[in-house]
Amino acid sequence: MSKLNFDGAEYGEEYLILRCGDVIFQVAQPVPVGGWAFGLRVASTGDPRESSVGWFPEVFLDNTPYDQRSHHAGATTLRATRAYNGSANGEHCLAVTNGCILENPWVATVHGWVWLYVRETRQGGWFPSKYLVEQNEE
Repeated sequence: MSKLNFDGAEYGEEYLILRCGDVIFQVAQPVPVGGWAFGLRVASTGDPRESSVGWFPEVFLDNTPYDQRSHHAGATTLRATRAYNGSANGEHCLAVTNGCILENPWVATVHGWVWLYVRETRQGGWFPSKYLVEQNEE
């Protein structure tokens, strides 16, 4: 979770725009850079902003262990906001239905793709970050 606001637009397209409280997950970095983290900012239901990936200052990370955050436990759980057939983009892209539950993003590209897993089948693959929202499991 972001501790502060950050306007990455002044740094370029590959940087996130964060609001304090935004859900962000640090993921494997394309190229490690001192003081910067690479991550996925996840849109909440009703948030007009799409989920996105990019760079942000590492100090903006809330260091609360993930499994101790409210409404988050165990796996990182996200939901697809639309049906998507990734087969046109290659065999390593996911095909999912609208509302499909996806888990554990662990690597992302500066082009907006995130590697994660379909909960039901455990199939892993690439999926566009802009079609993800936070899945609140009560």
